[in-house]
Amino acid sequence: MKKKPTLLVISHTEHFQLEDGTIVGWPSTVRELDELIPIFERIIHVACFYKGAAPSGMTPYRSSAIKFVRIPPFGGSGIEKFSILLTAPLIVWRVFYWLRVVTHFQFRAPTSMGVYLLPLLTVFTRKPGWFKYAGNWNQENPPLSYAWQRFWLKKIQRRKVTLNGSWYGQPNHCLSFANPCLSDEDRALGARTMASKSFYPPYTLCFIGRIEKAKGVDRIIDSILEKQNQQNIECIHFIGDSPELEQYVAKVKDMPCKVHFHGFQNHQFIYEILKGSHFLLLPSDSEGFPKVVAEGANFGCIPIVSSISSIPFFFSELNAYLWKTDSSFSVLLNRALNDDTDLLKRKANSAYQVAAQFTFEVYRQQIIKRILNVVN
Repeated sequence: MKKKPTLLVISHTEHFQLEDGTIVGWPSTVRELDELIPIFERIIHVACFYKGAAPSGMTPYRSSAIKFVRIPPFGGSGIEKFSILLTAPLIVWRVFYWLRVVTHFQFRAPTSMGVYLLPLLTVFTRKPGWFKYAGNWNQENPPLSYAWQRFWLKKIQRRKVTLNGSWYGQPNHCLSFANPCLSDEDRALGARTMASKSFYPPYTLCFIGRIEKAKGVDRIIDSILEKQNQQNIECIHFIGDSPELEQYVAKVKDMPCKVHFHGFQNHQFIYEILKGSHFLLLPSDSEGFPKVVAEGANFGCIPIVSSISSIPFFFSELNAYLWKTDSSFSVLLNRALNDDTDLLKRKANSAYQVAAQFTFEVYRQQIIKRILNVVN
């Protein structure tokens, strides 16, 4: 029997330590790596470790075959940006130390350390590997470091790069992958939810992400405060953290519908909210492909989302409401809230079908066929 490969994952994913010594990390990344264990004998994850209390919702790895290797956090604003340079020697040493003991690597971009690690991984190792670009591949005015990393991945190195969506002029070594987030059990739970879900006003809405202006939270609140959008809304859930949470709570105190701020939550809690919601709101300024859109679609939660990045590659007016950033979000929300209930049910059913592309099984098969069996 052929021995399974081993994998080094290099990322800036946040990790913390609980009082009992358990390492916990960002749920979506932790879960994704757990789901790769069927095809990798061992995974070593080199990622950022933060001191202090872990935020609620952080989760431990399920598999003992995953080893976490800590590197210091880096970046920030002002003088904190110098930490990118100060931490570089230790990060380079740890990456190349653990690179010796695996058969493959995956680097998750864009991230500040990619400015120096992408050239080093291109020139100083012949180990097979690939790069996962989770950001907006077609972003018009990205930060300088992101633009540099995209240029390097596209023009200089020739290992495989996985992208969200499909883009004009995409080089052959850049592969379109759906960002995985759903298990077979999740799909079955979604099917049961869809069987009993109906669309009659008043509706339940939800937002999942960072509670900030860039993610469209102000846009959502301002639109719901408009009288034309109030009649058909029963409540709205906001899930996510924010240093400005008190300001948002004050802003919605006179809102006629119920408003719940839940803070950061694990995916079981999020699933319960999605199962009971009719619309997922995400009118953000910039995205790669947010996994929560696929998770919402799996439970018949119709996306009302920005028509940016790779989102229109997967979703259309057949299964979502796509907001063009130069138009009124309030008008689009009003349209969704007043559309025919049978039309909404069809949209939800279509969205559930689209979500089939985002399963971990599809992702594993893509890696086996398009990454592991390809010689660099």
